[in-house]
Amino acid sequence: MITPILLIGKPHSGKTTYLGQLILRIEANKSALKLYEPIENLTPIIEAMRSLSNGEEVIPTPTEKSTTIKLPLQYDGALINLDCPDYGGEQVNQIITGREVDSRWNESIKLSENWILFIKLNDLNTSFDLSNKTLKPELLEKNNGISTEYSISDQSSFIELFQILLHLKGQDAHFRNSLTKLTIVLTCWDELDNPNTPQEELQKCLPLFLNFIQANWIETNLKILGLSSLGLSLKEPENKIKYQETGSENFGFIVNSEGEKNDDLGQLILEAL
Repeated sequence: MITPILLIGKPHSGKTTYLGQLILRIEANKSALKLYEPIENLTPIIEAMRSLSNGEEVIPTPTEKSTTIKLPLQYDGALINLDCPDYGGEQVNQIITGREVDSRWNESIKLSENWILFIKLNDLNTSFDLSNKTLKPELLEKNNGISTEYSISDQSSFIELFQILLHLKGQDAHFRNSLTKLTIVLTCWDELDNPNTPQEELQKCLPLFLNFIQANWIETNLKILGLSSLGLSLKEPENKIKYQETGSENFGFIVNSEGEKNDDLGQLILEAL
């Protein structure tokens, strides 16, 4: 039996860097995870792996690229398919704005019982606030009632996204989800530089979204983790040299629900099982 895990993330949320680092670690036997068969298509992340090996930051996948990738993983005899149906992330935005999914997404949502959401807190946009912004009537009239100056906050869009996913999954809104497991992953953790646990950080940055997922998932099926795929900034020349000399597979860590670090990036997948 193979456990399918659905990996979800908006554009530039860190999927490319994480998957590149994970594969490099697996190839170097520095992870508890292994591959149970060759990866069908490495093209989407081969450039990321090359950049990491050279100690260079990964260029985010262009949002217009609707590339699918699936990693056939195994751990202690258990088989896991890590499925990322939208590598660039733009389809996630389209699901939120258009409130519909294509057949590929529909299949992934319905087949998977483990979801992972990547969120990069440093890139979140803020909510529209009438206390410090004013909608100009002349602009609304000119644009047929639409304001292009303001957009929905990331917090609201994440809630909208999961309402759609839960609906497609057939989840009864009167009950908390006891079938599908959800793992929220806060990426670029090393850039936050604080002693908070991942849940405390999510509470600080996205309190309404946290309340939503806690209201819709039973406690045992919900985890909130931190992730630093790089472990340090590659903007610093000395860190680039460290990567080149030591190997990128020796860097990066995750932070579990209790705030404890683990140097095996593959542990993130195991936490989601």
